[in-house]
Amino acid sequence: LELAAIISLGLSFYQPPGERSEMCGSAAGGVEDEGESDAGWIEGAAILLSVICVVFVTAFNDWSKEKQFRGLQSRIEQEQKFSVVRGGQVNQISVSEIVTGDIAQIKYGDLLPADGVLIQ
Repeated sequence: LELAAIISLGLSFYQPPGERSEMCGSAAGGVEDEGESDAGWIEGAAILLSVICVVFVTAFNDWSKEKQFRGLQSRIEQEQKFSVVRGGQVNQISVSEIVTGDIAQIKYGDLLPADGVLIQ
């Protein structure tokens, strides 16, 4: 679409050598408006501008969704507590503090914060 806009914009400024702008209207039977040949660049510029707007809006939307996701993920990591058996005692610790060797007590509805081995 960008390429089509650039080609359209380039062709709107192109005028074959030896041809006058008055001749274009007479070839079409005199139907052409006076300013139509001067305003041919508007179509290419409009396509180019609309594509640029769509790209910027999409990029901003993706950036805001990514920012929202990162904030939610960090909030979950900070707020979620997990019961683990460490050194023979049951402790409530944050998900970010879980280390290798901890035995997690899993309850219904818990989100598992790491890979591990299931012990029953």
